[in-house]
Amino acid sequence: MRVLILLLFTFYSLLSLAMAQNSSLIQWRDTLHFTSQPHNPITATKTWKLCALYPSLKDSYWLSINYGMQKAAKSYSIDLNVLEAGGYNQLATQQKQITQCQQWGADAILLGSSTTAFPNLSQLVGNTPVIEVINATHDKTVKTRVGVPWFQMGYQPGRYLVQWSQGKPLKVLLMPGPLNAGGSLEMEQGFREAIAGSHVQIVDVAQGDNDIEVQRNLLHEMLERNPDIDVVVGTAIAAEAAMG
Repeated sequence: MRVLILLLFTFYSLLSLAMAQNSSLIQWRDTLHFTSQPHNPITATKTWKLCALYPSLKDSYWLSINYGMQKAAKSYSIDLNVLEAGGYNQLATQQKQITQCQQWGADAILLGSSTTAFPNLSQLVGNTPVIEVINATHDKTVKTRVGVPWFQMGYQPGRYLVQWSQGKPLKVLLMPGPLNAGGSLEMEQGFREAIAGSHVQIVDVAQGDNDIEVQRNLLHEMLERNPDIDVVVGTAIAAEAAMG
């Protein structure tokens, strides 16, 4: 039996649907608790210049984020400059791109970091506000973050598997995405906490860039190494690779 669980989309899709129906925003206070806040659309008082940095535009996840960003920019008459790093763990590339944003005259930087830490961020941005998009660096320079609750992306599927298995042993292959980037660590922590004390067992963890070929090769390698896997728990890109 081989089943694929989506860490990134299943739980977040439910949250997004609820937010859309109630015209509200979700603010997470910690890994397990959130509050709902009203969404109040505003009108821009000038043409703001925003610089958006993404890890890449080679997967459907960041393509969808860019689609929403472009749509919002058009709606609010914002001058949006998008730069992508070509993949995860591309710190040097994104550091250069921030310099480009500064030279362009960006009013703010929307940072989708390709790494879990961003050294010298404060020196690079100066007084330019930084808003994190999706991925967290926990840098003090960052004003706020708009994204997804990574811990919950792992916790909710883990809790579902514990209930679904009904106390029976279940062997899991976990594919949380890039090593030390993109929320993979928080997702793994959430999943492990959810299955603690149950008969759901992580047999192996396969980490790699959110590239369709990388994820497909990882999946093939892991299934050959662990032919008795019951469930594959992976990111949206891992799911895409598994579906062909």
